[in-house]
Amino acid sequence: MDKKIYLQLKKQISIKVGQTVYLKDIAYLLCPIEIKEKVEKLVIPIDYNRDSEIITISVIEIIEIISRAIPQTMILSVGEKKVSIAIDKIDKEESNKINLTNFVKIVITCLLLFLGAGLAIMYFHADVNMHQVHETITTSLTGQKNVSLYWINIPYSIGIGIGIALFFGIFSRNKNIPDLLEIEMFKYKRDVESYMEYREDQKSGENE
Repeated sequence: MDKKIYLQLKKQISIKVGQTVYLKDIAYLLCPIEIKEKVEKLVIPIDYNRDSEIITISVIEIIEIISRAIPQTMILSVGEKKVSIAIDKIDKEESNKINLTNFVKIVITCLLLFLGAGLAIMYFHADVNMHQVHETITTSLTGQKNVSLYWINIPYSIGIGIGIALFFGIFSRNKNIPDLLEIEMFKYKRDVESYMEYREDQKSGENE
């Protein structure tokens, strides 16, 4: 019987405090069915008493757990070399408080961004003397001076908003293609995860 086990760790999972974590939760397995049923149910020890909310487990630790449960088994690892386990230590009451706090932060952030963007656009237009440009365009088209500029100011302002929306892909029909904002959020999340893993590795090294 072929006792080879092909193991591929997931990059990251999220769990609740006290939750039992099985091998099938953190890894993909390819092996004979009679072995797979046993291996998938192996419990991964998690230290919930640690201050860190992210625990990193290396593939070596997983191989050691499998080897103790099923001796004389060849384990072949592919893909990720470690898995990050994010522990949700917040109870329901704290979660509601955090959601309210986050909502307030989002509102304040949106207001600041709105005002900041508006001021930036106005300062830019003042710098390039956009008012004079609109007056020149109006005079060229109508042949008259001192004509109301609302007919060009309003479409121009709407055009700025539509242009920003198009730039960020808000009106894009193809939802399979991420817009620039989604890509930047993905990069930020990836950088945060990498930093948390790095910090966790440092703490593990100090404890050793």
